[in-house]
Amino acid sequence: MSFSAYSAVLRAPGVTRLTIVAVFARIPHAAAGMILTLHIVTTLYPNDYTRAGVATAIYLVGLAFGSPWRGRVVDRKGMRRALAPTILVTLAGWCTAPLMSYGVLCVACFPLGFFTIQIFPVIRQAMAAMVKPDTLPTAFALDAVFTELTFVIAPVLATWLVGAVGSPRAMVITGVSWACAGVLILLVNPPMRPDTVDDAHDDGTPRRSILTRRVVSLLACSIATTFTLTGMDLGIIASVREWDTASSLGLVMALWALGSMIGGFVYGALPRQAPLMPLLGTLVITTALCALPQNVLWLCIAVLIAGLFCAPTFSTLNTALIRAVPDDRRGEINGWHGTMLQLGGAGAAPIVGMAIDGHGAPAGYIAAAMLGLIVMGLRVVLTASDRKTSGLRSEGGDSDKLAG
Repeated sequence: MSFSAYSAVLRAPGVTRLTIVAVFARIPHAAAGMILTLHIVTTLYPNDYTRAGVATAIYLVGLAFGSPWRGRVVDRKGMRRALAPTILVTLAGWCTAPLMSYGVLCVACFPLGFFTIQIFPVIRQAMAAMVKPDTLPTAFALDAVFTELTFVIAPVLATWLVGAVGSPRAMVITGVSWACAGVLILLVNPPMRPDTVDDAHDDGTPRRSILTRRVVSLLACSIATTFTLTGMDLGIIASVREWDTASSLGLVMALWALGSMIGGFVYGALPRQAPLMPLLGTLVITTALCALPQNVLWLCIAVLIAGLFCAPTFSTLNTALIRAVPDDRRGEINGWHGTMLQLGGAGAAPIVGMAIDGHGAPAGYIAAAMLGLIVMGLRVVLTASDRKTSGLRSEGGDSDKLAG
């Protein structure tokens, strides 16, 4: 293990600046969903979480449809031409949303999601273009650690902001902050492709689909990973409520995030990264084991252990996806990855929720882990089929090993 690997990443031109910018630029994106929910349940329809869920679902559907399209625009037109229109839509949409009735807001949620400024995929794509190929796993591990930090800060900040200034003003602040983050990315103007690849251009010729069996199986792992983590989130909430210890929720969540940050930081310093399937399998197993604790103390220990495998799984998954496609299609694959993450999160809520309602909090952890097991079996089948028809093909460097 050598933490000097991080020095090699941060010494790459522009990476340190991009990392600092990313921490602040991602917060509005990470806080947006909670602020939308809080606006509905505190201002439009107090305590009506069903209406809030409908609006959030429409927003996520728009986000899921828009991500691959915007990724293709980045590949063909370049980052600046792809981001500039979304900055205007985001600013206008979030600043006018407080004036909308609930019905109008639901209609507006789809274009708001569709034209969302994709800070997360842009940062990942830029990071992949700026570092050497052999340091890519370390770079993504570092990015996963800071992403985890973002999702620790954003909910707390969103809740505080709504309480301090009210949800209408919080939505305006979100829109302005998000637009400023987009402008900041435009000013930094990180490269979207390695130096060895020509600049983005659109010659009008049709391009072969990147959705091979191998890529589809990796995207299925994206769904399984975020499904597992979202289910874990719901399971933790259900556990502390069942034990009448809701005041400990923040501590449990913080330890889960801390575990992920530690795991990601250590993982990025390893000389070799583990294959995806063992990592995903360990994440699934440790999530299922969270069903065993009978009190908060043991749950804290269980989620800390489970968290150790969150960031490493995302790091390896991101690396495998980037290496599975040509360099001039990275924006598109990042878009598809974002879509699958949204689908996994959206699917977990009703499925895990029904398991918890029917059988209690422990069933939530089991349900969260089940899809991971199913997808692991699917990936084995798809990978075996791919090898039979096409032979062993390299995804670049050690990507076959990383993909597991």
